[in-house]
Amino acid sequence: MSAYRVLIVDDMLVNLKILENILKTAGYETVSVNSGKKALEMVAVEEFQCILLDIVMPEMDGFEVITHLKEMPSVSDIPVIFITGEEGPEATVRGFEAGAVDYITKPFHPHEVRVRVKSHIRLFTTIQSLANAQAETLKQINNAQNALLKKPEDFPEANFSVYYCSLHAAGGDIYDIVEVGDNRIGYFVGDFAGHQISTGFLTSSVKALLHQNCNGMNTPSQSMRMVNSVLCELMKPGQYLTGCYAELNCKTNELTVVNMGHPPLIVIQVGGRVLEVGRGGDVLGVFEDAFYREDHIKLLPGDRFILYTDGLIEGTSVWSAYTRPLRLKIANYPLLQDRDQFLEQLVLDTEKFRGEVTDDIMVLIADIPGEIPDVEREESPFCLTIRFPSVVRFTSAIVTDVYNWILLRAEVKDSYGLKLVLNEAFSNAAIHGNGEIISKWVTVRAEVDSTIVKVTIEDQGKGFDWRNRSNYSDMGDVKAVHGRGLSLFKAYGFSVSYNDKGNCVILEQNY
Repeated sequence: MSAYRVLIVDDMLVNLKILENILKTAGYETVSVNSGKKALEMVAVEEFQCILLDIVMPEMDGFEVITHLKEMPSVSDIPVIFITGEEGPEATVRGFEAGAVDYITKPFHPHEVRVRVKSHIRLFTTIQSLANAQAETLKQINNAQNALLKKPEDFPEANFSVYYCSLHAAGGDIYDIVEVGDNRIGYFVGDFAGHQISTGFLTSSVKALLHQNCNGMNTPSQSMRMVNSVLCELMKPGQYLTGCYAELNCKTNELTVVNMGHPPLIVIQVGGRVLEVGRGGDVLGVFEDAFYREDHIKLLPGDRFILYTDGLIEGTSVWSAYTRPLRLKIANYPLLQDRDQFLEQLVLDTEKFRGEVTDDIMVLIADIPGEIPDVEREESPFCLTIRFPSVVRFTSAIVTDVYNWILLRAEVKDSYGLKLVLNEAFSNAAIHGNGEIISKWVTVRAEVDSTIVKVTIEDQGKGFDWRNRSNYSDMGDVKAVHGRGLSLFKAYGFSVSYNDKGNCVILEQNY
């Protein structure tokens, strides 16, 4: 800018001309208007470093004009110098209260006008320069912080998406994805207490600690204890980090969760069930002897898990008051919704919990890849065959199907016992027989004739040596064979036999 620009506002033409001449001889560029309305229109489209504003004007006086100026964010910081005549000290005080920085009196003294305008423009431009420099510094910190964050395209195997809204230029929320090794992936979301610039510099330290300590030699809780021990040395008094770390075994789809004073991880299961996993645990960076426990959950293809910081839901109450409404809201989302659409909808919906954003918001979601094989079903009048993958959470639906099919054809003495027996047998085949491996199948064959209900359950496991079990004799001591299952079968009147391999059980009952 070649010259500083001053807006002069006065309804008297002679005053405008005098002030124009005084300021132009000092090298300022001036723009003059004769009403408050024109002044407001001018500042909306042009840039000024100072405003000389007459108090007494028709239609809109100087007090009304400055009130409007202070309500306009783009110009509210421009110094306003009141032009006063004989209004008295009350008007001067009222002007300062309205936001004026100074005043000049009529008749004008050229040297006084130039000195007052120069000092306030110098102060205004100095503050602007400092603010711009600070904003640039914070921008560089924010850019460096963001550069450290992994993008979904950087690690496609992690099947994740993330939403991050920083309240300040240097955010206090962080996330990271760690390739742990041995087909394991670590997901971390954390939240530094406070929003000091210094927390931005700690981000790189936490990321380095995660990559150094989350490895195949440590369990997830051991990894977090090691991270904590270093942060206890790095952090200043009053600083701490809450976090949630989830480690996924990509072979077994088992998720291990360690919580460190953070909102719990949320799992959305295929089938619509929404669960919280991992609560409690000490924050990071405070206690040398911090306690961290592990929570485990078996996931399936199509399941989704969510890690987030408290800024997502925390409103007038603490975040713990909003976790249940959050789960209920998520339970209504479309099952196969795109991750980015999911994030957009989640952030929009949770605005009702928190109101105006007062904290950083970070949400990371990840999906378990693959598909669950379809259930195969074949039915004739007196025989039903169902082949289903070893998904324990779906066995109840298979049990209900077989149970209802049998009851339509046989007058079973104890229908409650039948349901218990079917549930135990199907679950045992999926869990103990197939080890909950989704690629293995359980085959159920239900048959009904005039006197007998027969149910055959076969898994693809290695079976067991039922002949050589200790204390086993002609099914007399059922507890010695398979404990709870055989005890239950016998208690509800079913005879039990096995195939040679021991991976197929045949249950029969007269009715």
